[in-house]
Amino acid sequence: VHYYDPHFPYDPPEPFKSEYKKDPYAGEIAYMDQQLGRLFDFMDSIGLTENTLIVLLSDHGEGLGDHGEFTHGVFLYDSTMRVPLIIAGPEVAEGEVVEQQVRTIDVMPTVMDYLGLSAGDKIQGTSLIPVMMEGQRVRTHYCYMETLYPRTQMRWAELRAMRTDDWKLIIAPTSELYNLREDLDESENVADFHKPEADRLQKQIWEVNGPPESWGAIEAQPLDQETQEELKSLGYVSAGGARELIFDGAGVDPKERIHVLRELDRATDLMNNSNYTGAIPILEALTLEDPGNPLIYQHLGMCFQRTLRFENARKLYLQAIEHEADTDRTYSELGEVYIRLAQQIPEQQKRLEFMELAVENLHRSSEINPSNVENLNNLANAYLELGRIEDAEGAAKAILVQTKKHASAYNTLGMVELQRGRGPLARENFLKAVEIDSNLVEPYMNLGLLAYHAGESEMALHYFKLFLERAKAPRYR
Repeated sequence: VHYYDPHFPYDPPEPFKSEYKKDPYAGEIAYMDQQLGRLFDFMDSIGLTENTLIVLLSDHGEGLGDHGEFTHGVFLYDSTMRVPLIIAGPEVAEGEVVEQQVRTIDVMPTVMDYLGLSAGDKIQGTSLIPVMMEGQRVRTHYCYMETLYPRTQMRWAELRAMRTDDWKLIIAPTSELYNLREDLDESENVADFHKPEADRLQKQIWEVNGPPESWGAIEAQPLDQETQEELKSLGYVSAGGARELIFDGAGVDPKERIHVLRELDRATDLMNNSNYTGAIPILEALTLEDPGNPLIYQHLGMCFQRTLRFENARKLYLQAIEHEADTDRTYSELGEVYIRLAQQIPEQQKRLEFMELAVENLHRSSEINPSNVENLNNLANAYLELGRIEDAEGAAKAILVQTKKHASAYNTLGMVELQRGRGPLARENFLKAVEIDSNLVEPYMNLGLLAYHAGESEMALHYFKLFLERAKAPRYR
């Protein structure tokens, strides 16, 4: 069972919203606790509890301002990395507290051991059954952790760490060593005073992750080989990231960007409350302070688009490219912005020029990340508008290679067949589209037009009514 509620933005339902007005994060935890109570009461009512092993843990904590981090993902301090692990069930002692450090990688082998099953020889964790049942220490002395998020999202240095019961070493441009016995808040970096301990933990990190010279670039492979080959045959091959990411631990230390992180959180909070106008000046200032940070451009671009400032968004995304802060999303969003701008241009030739620019950027995004099917869908529609039906067909098929349940892709294929004069094949694709998503409105209009031109008035009226029932957007009125 996965409970997601204690996540930013913190907005618990009533009565927890009112009861925890000054601490909405605690309100979300209280709400989750109530829902766990419902689950456990149900298990009791059907007699499951006495024969069930219950394991409760979290994947991370929230910084809530500690070390300048309000959520999680950037740093490796205990405020976000230390999580609860509660185990209950038949023959598990009640109320016992395990003092030694254990890790989330130990959960699976523990459950397997409890059930009398083998975890296999490739498992990295250790069964906690001996320490739970017999009070014996287990080999969980070293806990490796890392965060690549600063590098992938903000172009800052990624972080790696090794933790023991007594010490934690964080490898960063300015590395940090904390004595956890004396400094639970990790407030005093003692790396300069305990070099042997820092060296020992650093060697443990190299043992897990390899030495820095072996790190290099990491290429994401979101698709299996067969899918990649099918996309290649359709002309969609990953060209790698917009900017190659080298994971070598070098670059801007996230600790030096605390102000940027705080301002980003402030802007995000405004955006989550639909105050895009209020977030804009904060983010504009950050583009000057940290011009190579893709996340800033991503957020500011969204604010410009939500406030219909498409020309501002266009200039911003071009600025991101100029500062080498571009990702596949930069080109995807820039393509969408060109489409919006084209819709506002009455002069046909200029409109077509903007549509060509839209296609150019959407296609660039698909080269970098062919697994973004919504970008491919926008590309297919742009090709249709330009009358490039073969290209539209290719983009739609690139979607269906990855998912057969994409209604818009079938609608595009229907439009392609319609322009080729193949009514029956067009109808087949439109029907497939509404079968997958009965709320997608365009196929109903297309089916109605097909029926009307075939002289099937009643059928046409049926589909036009279905269209009108679902067509809520102003552009359909």
